[in-house]
Amino acid sequence: MKPMHLIDAECRVKQAERVLAIWLESGLFGAESADMIGALVTLLDGVHDSIEHFRVSGEGSL
Repeated sequence: MKPMHLIDAECRVKQAERVLAIWLESGLFGAESADMIGALVTLLDGVHDSIEHFRVSGEGSL
């Protein structure tokens, strides 16, 4: 897989967060699916902010 630019990664994370939020709000699934969607939302939490911080400052965090 070819690496993408940080701005593209940032946009994809935001898109994924929005799609998952809409899916979760729709309620068109069972409880197990809701748990899995919630887990994905949790995994993505803070990723956008970290990408933005690195893109603006050029420094990562440990």
